Amino acid sequence: MPEDKSPEGTDQFATEQEEEFYMERDKAIRKAMARSAMEESAIIAKDLDNIFTYHAPKEDQPQRYEALRKGGKYLAEMILQNCPNSRERAIAVTKLREAIMWANASIACNE
Repeated sequence: MPEDKSPEGTDQFATEQEEEFYMERDKAIRKAMARSAMEESAIIAKDLDNIFTYHAPKEDQPQRYEALRKGGKYLAEMILQNCPNSRERAIAVTKLREAIMWANASIACNE
């Protein structure tokens, strides 16, 4: 496979074979992106009942939620101790909270 050196903003290629390669590559990328978008919307429509339903904790889930929260808190403390007070630090803590929330949601919604 040729190295990625498609001419930016031009229609010039060294050979017809190179042109064909880049055209096929671009077509495959567009097709994959469209398929990904369709799959994502299909998943959302299919899973609405599961997403918007209360999931009572079962078995060892509460302990696993707590372990994730504890690990998240530890990392948040490390961020606060090692990063200057800034917008970026606040975003880092917010994203960490989101990560823990999504991790817990993965347990609740998929078991």
